[in-house]
Amino acid sequence: RQQLHDWAVQLCGKAIMETEVFAQYFLGEDREVVPEFSTKTIEEFCVAAFMAKSERGRLSEATLEAAIKDVFHRMGYTVAQPSAPWYKAVYANFSVGHADGYLGYQDLRNIVVQYVEH
Repeated sequence: RQQLHDWAVQLCGKAIMETEVFAQYFLGEDREVVPEFSTKTIEEFCVAAFMAKSERGRLSEATLEAAIKDVFHRMGYTVAQPSAPWYKAVYANFSVGHADGYLGYQDLRNIVVQYVEH
């Protein structure tokens, strides 16, 4: 079983870990791979990531991507991570209306909540 697990991960990468079949067979569990998180927990993760990744309380395109990845890491996500173009598109979408081009905590929170709920 362990050899098959290692082979599957090596062959398919982490993407295989997001499937229910993988969780049930290899982990021996009947559970959802992506756990549900309360709004409070998501906000706590976003605050921690914002504090760790922001520059003077602001997020640039690069620090936004780092902050989002930080939140997903804290959530222990095993789902496919967004692609580089996705981060650019999200930044472009949320930076509209921000004269200085920087995003804040609320933007980060909204992005993460929308992604998780999607």
